[in-house]
Formats: sequence, structure tokens, C-alpha cells
Amino acid sequence: MVPDLLGDLGPPVPDRDLVGQGEIGAVVSANPTTMLGYLEEAAGLSRATHRRAQSLERLEGARVHLERAEDLAVLKRLRVVKLEGEALAAGELTNLMVWK
Repeated sequence: MVPDLLGDLGPPVPDRDLVGQGEIGAVVSANPTTMLGYLEEAAGLSRATHRRAQSLERLEGARVHLERAEDLAVLKRLRVVKLEGEALAAGELTNLMVWK
């Protein structure tokens, strides 16, 4: 990621796009998805598209981790409620034993 950011700051490097024999036919007869890839590459958007895909993957991973953390928090809250009830019962038992 850092090299990509630093690469964007430098002077533009001239690109030489060479199309090999038979590749023009492939471009012309490409399906829409492939054609979109060619257009993104020609417009210089392929790097941004790749970064966007990576960001979406990271967001999905974060969402999964957040759901798991929320599930664990619910389980911990239920455990606390149960332990509070047990502590009250133990305190009541202790009070009864002291009065005997």
C-alpha cells in the first residue's frame, strides 16, 4: 500500500502500450466484464479498483469480527447475570448461617 501511495507522488512514467498480433480481435470480441477490465486498465483505474476490492474485503472481515464480538458480549452478559444471582444466593445463605 505504501509503495502505491508513494508511486502516485512521483513524476509520471511514460507507458508504452503494445498490442500484439491477434490481441485486437480479443479486445473487440471481449465480453462485457473483460471489456470493463480493459477500459479500467486503459484509464488507469485498475489500481483503484483493486484497492477498492481489498478495502471491501477488509470491511467484510471487520464485520464478521464485530458480529463475533457482539455474540461473545451477549454470552458474557448472561454469565454475569447468572453469577450475580449465585452471589445473592450465597450472601443470603451466609446471612442465615451467621444468625444460627
